Amino acid sequence: MPVTPHELELFQDYVRARLGQPQPPESLQECLNQWRRDQQEAKVVDDLQHAIMEIDAGAGITLDDAVLQLRTSLHWYGQRS
Repeated sequence: MPVTPHELELFQDYVRARLGQPQPPESLQECLNQWRRDQQEAKVVDDLQHAIMEIDAGAGITLDDAVLQLRTSLHWYGQRS
């Protein structure tokens, strides 16, 4: 996926902030790696918060129903624990 101008601006802001810290990054690559990790972590947190809101709104299913759906889709009817 191509980089958008907005993403580039966000990364530039991130680098500037990191360079202003008492212990700036050793390299631009280190800064890029940390920025990617931070972005991935933020995405996971957003996804989890969204899932919790769906469950709270009654949109989720029980674990037993999820297991049943998985077993059915995989055609696996082994012994239930």
